[in-house]
Amino acid sequence: MTEIRIDDRYIVWIFYKNHRGEFNWRKIIPHETTFRFASTEYYPVMQYVFDAYDYERAAVRTFAMKNVLQWKSTPPGVNDVQPVSKLVETGQESETPSSSRVCS
Repeated sequence: MTEIRIDDRYIVWIFYKNHRGEFNWRKIIPHETTFRFASTEYYPVMQYVFDAYDYERAAVRTFAMKNVLQWKSTPPGVNDVQPVSKLVETGQESETPSSSRVCS
């Protein structure tokens, strides 16, 4: 694995499904030069993967792109955007700027 410089300016949170099928938010710093098509010990089928520093494990880990379900630049729960239908149900629609709405 490539050495990754730990710089808190590049932290992202990913909602990730691990090789055991468990879902969890992970705080990571991805390394931009490690994106590749490969297999690993935990992912024996060839697929796109990348290396990142994982704060939970305090180590560099390899993540499968197909298992990253969501990326965030802020911690989970902070600045989350609600679907417009949810805002209408709660009466908050008029308080939300149109640029932050999510349409499905």
